[in-house]
Amino acid sequence: MSRNAPDLPADGLSLDDLVAQVEARLEALRPFVREFEQLRIARDALVAGTAGVAASPRPRERRRAAPAERARRAPRGANREAILNVVRDRPGVRVAEIAQATGIGKPTAHSTIYALRRSGVLEAEGDGVRLAGASAAPARTAPAAPAAPA
Repeated sequence: MSRNAPDLPADGLSLDDLVAQVEARLEALRPFVREFEQLRIARDALVAGTAGVAASPRPRERRRAAPAERARRAPRGANREAILNVVRDRPGVRVAEIAQATGIGKPTAHSTIYALRRSGVLEAEGDGVRLAGASAAPARTAPAAPAAPA
């Protein structure tokens, strides 16, 4: 295209063809423009010393929590041991009771108990669980009637 005559098509193209080519090129460059804007915002934030506050995430993007914001994780195996300790002390205990006694969230307690049942460490007992191979808790019966005097 000539700089002196912007209205004239270049290389024998019609005006419509030229506009279509420009639109196609603009569409191809759109991701680079987005990246340019993000980099400019990041640079400005770094210069201002507020890198973490400069650009708020777009609504459709999920922001990952910073390490300090995440809940602290229990050491590997700690939940398993806490659950097993409660089950040892209280055979037949339910998931909700285990979660409350240990302070472990119900979903975590449930998935850990499920894994322990699948691996054969725990087994079902009524609505709860007990250690596998442990004898069942004695059935609760009504108190025996007092013996009649003879």
